[in-house]
Amino acid sequence: MEKFRSGMPQSTVMLFATILIFFSVVMAVPNFAVYSMTGDPIDNHVNIWVGDQNANLIWVKQVSTGVFLSGSGTPQAGFNQFNVLLNQNSVVVSGMFLFVVNPAANSFSMFVISASDPTAIRLTAVGKTSTFPISLTVANNVVCVLSVGGTGGSGTSQVQCFSFSSSQFSLGRIVASTSLNSINAGASQISFSKDCKALLVSTRAVGYNGTSGTFPSMLQIIPVTWIDLSTIVLGTPVSSASPGAVAWPFAEGPAGTVLLSDVHPLGNAAVNSTVYLFTFNTGTSPITLIQKNNFSVPGQKGVCWMTWSPLAGTWFTGNGGSSFSEIAFANGTLSLVRSISTPNSGGIVGDMTVVSLPGYDFVIGTHPSDSTLSILRVSPTGARTVTASAPLNPAPNKMNGIAAYLITYQSPSGFPTSTSSLSTDLKLVVSIICSSAIATFLLFPVF
Repeated sequence: MEKFRSGMPQSTVMLFATILIFFSVVMAVPNFAVYSMTGDPIDNHVNIWVGDQNANLIWVKQVSTGVFLSGSGTPQAGFNQFNVLLNQNSVVVSGMFLFVVNPAANSFSMFVISASDPTAIRLTAVGKTSTFPISLTVANNVVCVLSVGGTGGSGTSQVQCFSFSSSQFSLGRIVASTSLNSINAGASQISFSKDCKALLVSTRAVGYNGTSGTFPSMLQIIPVTWIDLSTIVLGTPVSSASPGAVAWPFAEGPAGTVLLSDVHPLGNAAVNSTVYLFTFNTGTSPITLIQKNNFSVPGQKGVCWMTWSPLAGTWFTGNGGSSFSEIAFANGTLSLVRSISTPNSGGIVGDMTVVSLPGYDFVIGTHPSDSTLSILRVSPTGARTVTASAPLNPAPNKMNGIAAYLITYQSPSGFPTSTSSLSTDLKLVVSIICSSAIATFLLFPVF
């Protein structure tokens, strides 16, 4: 085979040329990167796409999370795709950092994202957790991980919060932890509230393998006190039960409101899924958490994942029937705005995220069964259009969790060696600084 002076085979050069032409013709300048995980119990990987304002999504590559079980290592008993998919926030972006859970390996991985090329991520640390971590959340320099303690009700769910250095790109010690007052059955999702003064956790009365626990399905809120950017104290959880059996994901809307999805009862195809609206107030002592409203989503038996669109001011749910539902709350009432079918052959049975660009929000959902993503473009005029990414080839064993990183093109090139080499603009997004939770700290330099 003829080779060029670079030593590169002609076929390889032709392949690169084809890719460049494809990007230049099909895709405008990329605006964001999207990350999802394979969830493989033996060798978990991150899948990476780039997207543009025209709703094009192009897969780029896979990167290992650095956890490989072989020899004497065995995956967590009972691990399967269904277990991992019953949660949100298994993949999270915070500033220039990407965090991914490794459920089978009882750990999570921390990556730093290249400022000039967000498809280039570098593994910087792996943290050990309690049994079977499924969801995590990040604020300031703290990452909190939710572990279910077992896959079918064999343990107690636990929250562990780790400090991390945004200058050295390393994990620190466990700064706070608590066991939840539920769960012989399992937990679903953890997330900091928007003001970072609380942790929200959904828990279920029916476990991953169908076993029933001793507590009802519920939403729990854990007060958070910030000592500094890397240290927190967790208070006593406040709970509000829902009548359903399986509390799955939730999404915070306007500050102090949360929509929770509950499949009630599990496995009963004749009953539509129900969503519940809660309000909470982190300014009271103790924190108040009140269930205000509920709504049975018409024609949907598997409302399992959701996100909030700031532009539309509505929630979007991902349904098992390969569709989105848009849900609004107005005048004290929840209502269905519309249902939107996707062109994907597989139902939306994975996590969801939203990307906000000037003039549009993009709601993105994973479709593990056909290894694609669906992307719903939300217009301020009310228009909704949905497209699908090309399937991965070869398809991963699984595709779970999703998060996105906005590209600003104002960042220094390559991987920074420390935050001292970062521009002022990028320093503002190295970690999510919670203005109301620790406002006094912002009077001093963060790095």
